[in-house]
Amino acid sequence: MNTVVLLGTAHSIQRGENAPTLFRAVLMGECEKYNVKAIAEEIDNDKPTVASILAKALHVGHLIADPDLHERAKRGIQSDCRGDIIREYQNRYPEIGMWPESPSEENLPEEVWKEYDRRTNESHGMREQVWLEKIMQFDRWPLLFICGANHFRGFSNLLRKRGFHVIESSKDWDPLTQ
Repeated sequence: MNTVVLLGTAHSIQRGENAPTLFRAVLMGECEKYNVKAIAEEIDNDKPTVASILAKALHVGHLIADPDLHERAKRGIQSDCRGDIIREYQNRYPEIGMWPESPSEENLPEEVWKEYDRRTNESHGMREQVWLEKIMQFDRWPLLFICGANHFRGFSNLLRKRGFHVIESSKDWDPLTQ
């Protein structure tokens, strides 16, 4: 059975904008503890990440699993749910022009929240399916997979449904709570 060590966090942490030394130490510990053969990430491919630099130093594989904008368009994955929702609903709900940092049913009109939530869940599910396909093609186990905390539960469930052994490292790793 293929093993995935799953770690959720913020993309700013993955990019090294916040506590890079501490995050690197956490990743190193997981790699050593589980004898990780590769690291995969949900993140854009615009610059090196803490994990990509560590993978190179450890001589293990590294994979950016998230589809880029071209692949998202090809697969029909919505890239900007927030922007689309604002454009579609702003005439009826002008207050959504000041989009909340953490959208929820408490800070958005009910109709807007329901549509945002539906589109976001659909997009996340489609992207998580792409990640699964890519890590299966990459085929290096055990694999450390780093994703945004908002994907942790959904991706963990998808992996388990597909027969993977999932080790939940952290649902939302944050240096302030460590």
